[in-house]
Amino acid sequence: MKKNLPVVFSTDDNYVTPLCVTLQSILLTKKADVSFDFYVLNEGLLQENKNTLLKFAQNGCTVNFIDMSAFMKGTTFPDVTYYSIAAFYRFFIPVIFSNYEKVLYLDCDLIARRCISEIFDIDVSGYIFGAVYDRGLNFHGIDDINSGVLIFNVAEYNKNDTCNKLVEYANTHDNLPQVDQNCFNAICKDKLLHIDCKYNFQNILCFDNDKCVSRLKKELKAQKVGKLKNVVIVHYAYLKAWTFPKLPLSRLWWKTVKTLPKDLQQRHKEFALIQQEKSKENEFKAWQYRSAVSRFFYKVRVKISLTFKKIFKKR
Repeated sequence: MKKNLPVVFSTDDNYVTPLCVTLQSILLTKKADVSFDFYVLNEGLLQENKNTLLKFAQNGCTVNFIDMSAFMKGTTFPDVTYYSIAAFYRFFIPVIFSNYEKVLYLDCDLIARRCISEIFDIDVSGYIFGAVYDRGLNFHGIDDINSGVLIFNVAEYNKNDTCNKLVEYANTHDNLPQVDQNCFNAICKDKLLHIDCKYNFQNILCFDNDKCVSRLKKELKAQKVGKLKNVVIVHYAYLKAWTFPKLPLSRLWWKTVKTLPKDLQQRHKEFALIQQEKSKENEFKAWQYRSAVSRFFYKVRVKISLTFKKIFKKR
C-alpha cells in the first residue's frame, strides 16, 4: 500500500482562509493514485478554524494539527510585527517528522497548478533541502532562496543539527527582514539545492495591470519555465491575490476560490475586502510619508536658496 506524502503548513488564525484555497488547489490537481497527509503547525488555533480545515480531509488525504507550544518554549525569536511568529515553525519540521525521508513545506499563499507529488521525486541526496531562488531579491543581485516551498531531506537536516543552528541564529540576530528566510540562507547556503523555478513561481514582476501580461511572458522565459501550464506552484510571495485580484496570476487564485463551498467563498470574500482596505490604508500612509518628505526637502531647498541670496547680497 502506497504511503501518503507529508505536506506541512504553518499558520495562525489570520491565515486559515487563504490556506483553504491552497488546500483546495492541491486536491483539485492531485493525481488519482496520490494522497497527502496535511499537517498544520499552529499554537492555539481556534476550534472553528480547525473544523474548517478538516473539511479538506477527503479523497484519501488527511488533515492533522501539530501544537508548536512545546517547541517554541524557551526560544527568544525577534519581534517581527509584520510577519507571524508561525514563520519560525518550519525550523522544527524535520525534527517533528523524523520518521519520513522527505517532507514538503508550503506557504499558505500559493496554489498548485499541477500535482505537487512530483516535488517528492527531486533528488536531494547530500543536501539539507531543495528550494527556489527568491526572484524579488534576485533582481537586486542577492542569490537567496525563497522559503515558501521547501523539500526537506530529513536525515541530512537532522544530522547537521540544523534546527538548533537556525534557532540560535534567529535568537541572536535582530535584523531579519525576511524572517526565517534570512536564517535558512545564512545557515544552509552551502548545503541547499537550487530547484527548478516551476516549483515556486513567484509573482514579483506583475506590478501594473497594463504591462504585466507581457512581463509575465518574459518572466516565464527568464525562469526557463516556458509556458504557464508548466508551472507546478504559483506563489503570491509579493502581491497577494486577494489584495490585487485583477492581475493575471491573481485570476488563477480566484478561479480556485470559486470551486470552494459557498460558505468558504463568502468567508474569502470578506477576508479579501478587509485586506484590500488595509492595503489602501498602507498606501495612504505611504503617500503621507512621501508628501512629508517632499515638503521637508522643499523647505530645506528654499532655506538654502534664501541663505545663498543673503550671502551674495552682502557681497
